[in-house]
Amino acid sequence: MNSRSRRASLQAQVEQPEKPQLALAVGVTGHRPTRLPLECNNKVGADIFTIVEMLRRKMELARERYKAYYGNDPSLLSVVSALAEGADRIAARVALDNQISLDVVLPTERASYESDFDSPASVDEFRRLVSAARSVLALPGNRADVMYHYQQVGRAVVSQSDILLAVWDGGPSEGPGGTADIVALAARAGIPIIHVDANGAISPKILWNGFGNFTPVESIQDVASADFGDKLGDLVEKLVCPPVADYERESIADYFTERIPKYMLRIEFRMLMAALGIRPLDRHDIFSSTPEKCREIYSRSVAAAGGGDAELLAQAYGWSDAVASRFGQIFRSAFVMNFALGSFAVLLAVSSLFGVHKLLFVVPEIALIVAVLANTWIGRERRWHKRWLEARELSERLRIAFLFWILGRRFSTSSSRPEPSWAGWYARALVRAQGLRSGVLNAAGLNATRSAIIQLIEDQCAYHKRNEREMEMIERRLERVGSIFFGLAFATASFYVVWDLSYRFGLHNPLGGYTELFKYLVIAATAGLPALATATYGIRIIGDFEGVARRSARSLAALEQIQHDVASGPVDLDFLHAKVRAATEVMLGDVEIWRLGAESRTLAIPG
Repeated sequence: MNSRSRRASLQAQVEQPEKPQLALAVGVTGHRPTRLPLECNNKVGADIFTIVEMLRRKMELARERYKAYYGNDPSLLSVVSALAEGADRIAARVALDNQISLDVVLPTERASYESDFDSPASVDEFRRLVSAARSVLALPGNRADVMYHYQQVGRAVVSQSDILLAVWDGGPSEGPGGTADIVALAARAGIPIIHVDANGAISPKILWNGFGNFTPVESIQDVASADFGDKLGDLVEKLVCPPVADYERESIADYFTERIPKYMLRIEFRMLMAALGIRPLDRHDIFSSTPEKCREIYSRSVAAAGGGDAELLAQAYGWSDAVASRFGQIFRSAFVMNFALGSFAVLLAVSSLFGVHKLLFVVPEIALIVAVLANTWIGRERRWHKRWLEARELSERLRIAFLFWILGRRFSTSSSRPEPSWAGWYARALVRAQGLRSGVLNAAGLNATRSAIIQLIEDQCAYHKRNEREMEMIERRLERVGSIFFGLAFATASFYVVWDLSYRFGLHNPLGGYTELFKYLVIAATAGLPALATATYGIRIIGDFEGVARRSARSLAALEQIQHDVASGPVDLDFLHAKVRAATEVMLGDVEIWRLGAESRTLAIPG
């Protein structure tokens, strides 16, 4: 499916989250003609053809096996190549001859790269392959340091690869960025390598330590070797299999059925914010956040980056953010409701002591208790809490994925290791299906990319600034309200003691016939007001507003420093990549700490 038809399909699919297309990318590294004997080219080409054909068949079998988790489109196999003379082009020709997508990463701009080729015929072939590619990304390069720009393109190819196809004679590199160096880089990253012998003497082998429990390696000599024909199916299974835990598979299946209704009926949390004077309640609070609205950040950032089609990531981010916003408000509203109704039930229970009017208090008390029980049971059955946490994690992973995508990299350090959570698996599957961005990362392209990074970090800074302020205000004002309730209870009890002593010592009683009523009111106040104060404390504990405010403050400080560094630092791809990794640590670290604390604060019956 080309980018235009895919974009149209996504725009039509707006009723629920999209299942990912099963996709894998095969990066290519290999020798140039000086170390790739001409008489071996046919054997190398035949081996690559066998590999991609078997991969495609194994992927289709896996898609059928996991059709509950992947979309209906045929599996998407792509080849990522730098189109250097020799092995890179052999693999590119095999891909295009077999209707396999070709993604091209160039070490520098096309015109500059063409000067590396020996003949007009080679230049013509290069241009034909580029014109047939699905996407083409030109890196900044450095003509003064040719080896550097080949190292850079090698790292980019490895980053985009689920599997590295290495046409290699087993010998060392002739310089930095050579085939052996790229193979070693992939091995350290845990990416499976399919070794095609450049001399055509041995059959292809899989080099990977991931068939059992994955073990990291420092050298290619430490990587286990397996027969290609015997293990390719197991390799594809390891790469595309959804998380094995039943809960994770049930969660992803449930996520695919999510829908966003027009109206948000649970607005208790918004009402609390309005009551505390944090922000007024308005008509927009009854409308749900839509995926289209939530994805605007992607649209702005793609435009700022100067091109590329991030439609898959944008659509998925919009849905995850809208789902997270929805269930975040539902869960918070649910525990606010539980504590509020629970405290009023106590107040009614005490008020039921008013003799002949007892039923006027008991019936509403029973109704409130039933409402609390029903709210808690429904919240647990529908997993409001978990759906909020998981969708929020997913949206943050997709936000980070976009930061890496505009730099021509992938978010994960290795796309080959198992993902235990469905959010991680889903984000990885979408990144694979999204593929490589197109663009030119020359001075103008890097400036545009830097602008997009700054814009996205600014958006996060604005969120944390607002979140810190609102959460701190909620915490402080709830604490103040609780103190007022306790203070009123203390004042009421103290007044009653003074009145009672005065009454007992025969002083004038101004209440006359209302003495008994006054006693009941005092009992109701001294029991009900502490119950209301305790409710405010319970809301503070479950909401963890103080903790959220502190974490937002820390994240804001770190992200503002990164934003300043990006804005004032060099316009350099490696520098930007390092800063994006730093931002990733801040953003994912915040989510992980938040989840760790929030998971224990589930919806419960106040007690």
